[in-house]
Amino acid sequence: MRIKNNIVEVFILVSGLLLLLNSSDPVLYNDSSRYLEGSLKDPPLYSFIISIMQLIFRNLNSVIIMQTLVMVIGIIFFTNTLSTLFNLNILKKFIVAIFLFLPTIKFYDHLLTEPFSNAFSLLLVSFVVRLICNFNFQNLIWSSIFVVILLLMRNQFILLYPVILILYLCLFTVNLKKKTFVMLTISFLSILFIHNSLSTLNKYIKQDSFDNKTLLTSD
Repeated sequence: MRIKNNIVEVFILVSGLLLLLNSSDPVLYNDSSRYLEGSLKDPPLYSFIISIMQLIFRNLNSVIIMQTLVMVIGIIFFTNTLSTLFNLNILKKFIVAIFLFLPTIKFYDHLLTEPFSNAFSLLLVSFVVRLICNFNFQNLIWSSIFVVILLLMRNQFILLYPVILILYLCLFTVNLKKKTFVMLTISFLSILFIHNSLSTLNKYIKQDSFDNKTLLTSD
């Protein structure tokens, strides 16, 4: 009975595993070297994930496996969110899941930020929708976390700042309470502080590393 009730989730999970069984070898592009070597111009998260996975598993296949599984989780969570909030039947839920899964076949094995960006975007949208429908501390915290993750993933996500600001203003307009204002303000300032602190720290560490390599090379 449980499998029958979660047939869409099982289908997406199995489909993701089949992709990995077909190939978990990373597809490298010119931009991939920036994440492998670390770049001062890029946000630190993807390079950090690659470094950690290589440190633990000693290969890049682990990165592909991780980002594929995270995409599967994102699709399942987003689909379940829509299904719960809008009471979708199995057919509609299946269509939504397939619509989200099919594009990932083209880039699940790319050693670029797109797979993680896709997955975390779905998770962010899921919690934002939950926040709009049910404003509470838990949904706000998770929304803030995924905003920070995306900001640390790609430079293009800097556009999230005005989007989140507008969203919070709308939420406060709907919930005109002091508690709401305090929660939203703390959330926005926390996003701003954490993002900029980690970005600055990353640039400092990488710059120091590059300087040391330059000194060793010159010697």
